[in-house]
Amino acid sequence: MKTFQTEMYHSVLSKSMSDLLHFSFNVKNSSDIKLKIYNVRDKSLKVLTLLEKIMMKLKIDIQDLKNGIYFVTLQVIILTVLKR
Repeated sequence: MKTFQTEMYHSVLSKSMSDLLHFSFNVKNSSDIKLKIYNVRDKSLKVLTLLEKIMMKLKIDIQDLKNGIYFVTLQVIILTVLKR
């Protein structure tokens, strides 16, 4: 039997000078991880999908984004397999 647990983390990004977004996280179990950057109109601008990472440090190139306010969502999907 497989079960899924989803955890969501949200952050606000103000892009004014930096062209790189530094993002780090630590997940207890191997997971599928989706990082999404979107604007105030909920338009998705960047989506990264990472598979089975536990400790991750990312440098995301955001130089193509105009100065402004953006939202970052990190979705962690943890798969649990129960054996009988």
